[in-house]
Amino acid sequence: MKNICFRYLHDKHDLNDAVQEAFILLFKNLEQFDPLKGNLKAWAGKIGIRSALMHNRKVKPHNQLHDTQVKQMAIPADAIAKMDEQKLLDLIAMLDDDYRVVFMMHTVDGYDHKEIGEILSIDESLSRKRLSRARQKLQEWISPKIVDAAITQQKTQP
Repeated sequence: MKNICFRYLHDKHDLNDAVQEAFILLFKNLEQFDPLKGNLKAWAGKIGIRSALMHNRKVKPHNQLHDTQVKQMAIPADAIAKMDEQKLLDLIAMLDDDYRVVFMMHTVDGYDHKEIGEILSIDESLSRKRLSRARQKLQEWISPKIVDAAITQQKTQP
């Protein structure tokens, strides 16, 4: 539950609050769980995501970056070659909330667009559009670094 909430929170300092809210919701609604319709882990995961999203709505983000700020960030040319999981997560965190949430739900948690639409109360087509735009943004931020890394590598080779 903690890992799921962590992926969707703006402020990681609120993690314990969101997890606590998720467990309160889970135990309050435990009688609604039907083991014939699904497993407890998936059901609890949906509750964790919803709890984190509700928590985000209560607490507005203070430090969201815009495209111009992201483009101005100094990133070494070989950064993509050395990009680790944390750096990729940092780039994902820079996405607008709507795009980031759909990207995480689809790519990391494996929800299909119909499920995402139901959870977020949006159309399935809007979920597809947000995922596409999130991927596009990430490609824009990463692609120049790939080209720069390849050029730098060619220059250093004999």
